[in-house]
Amino acid sequence: IIHLVTWTDIATETFWSEVFNYTDSSGGNPFKDVATFAINLLILPNSNAEVERLFSSMNVVKNKMKNKMQLPMLSAILAVKYGLKRHNKCCKNFKLPKDVTAKIGTMDSYDPTKTSEDVQSDLKLR
Repeated sequence: IIHLVTWTDIATETFWSEVFNYTDSSGGNPFKDVATFAINLLILPNSNAEVERLFSSMNVVKNKMKNKMQLPMLSAILAVKYGLKRHNKCCKNFKLPKDVTAKIGTMDSYDPTKTSEDVQSDLKLR
C-alpha cells in the first residue's frame, strides 16, 4: 500500500521522515510502525569498530600487571590519549605549559576542587 502514495522526496532519511509524518484522510498513519522501524534501523551504527578500538586501548592501558587501576585513572589516561590524538599531537612532542610543569611534585597538581573545565583550561593544547 505504501507504494500507492505519491511521496515528494525519495532520499532515504527524508523519505522515512515523510512516511512517519504522513496522515491519511481519516487523520491516521497506516505506515507509522514501518516508518518507526526503518528510522530505528537507520540510526543503528553500521559498525562497532570504534567501540572495539576503545576496548583494545583500554586493555593495553589496564592489563594484568595493572589490574588494581581504578576507573578514574583509566578514564584520565584514555582521555589524554584520545585528546592528543584529536589534536594530531603525540606524548613525545607535546609541550606542557610552564605553569603546569611548575606544579609537578606539589600538592597544587592534586587540587580536588578543580573541575574538568579548569584542568582543560590549564592544559590547553598548543
